[in-house]
Amino acid sequence: MAEFLPDQIEKSIVEHNTILEAIRSGDSERARDAIQVHVRRSMTDFLSYRKNMFTNSDQV
Repeated sequence: MAEFLPDQIEKSIVEHNTILEAIRSGDSERARDAIQVHVRRSMTDFLSYRKNMFTNSDQV
């Protein structure tokens, strides 16, 4: 999992900053869109990591 975390953390920081900027500027539509992008990307990355983790464990 360690190889997954640094990339995930960097992506999340950028996405969280985008969400925060939208909220601070009062742009609720942009904030909503940024939240949706973040949640979808996080879920996709996690599911991909999980799938790879189980696939790779079968080869050990």
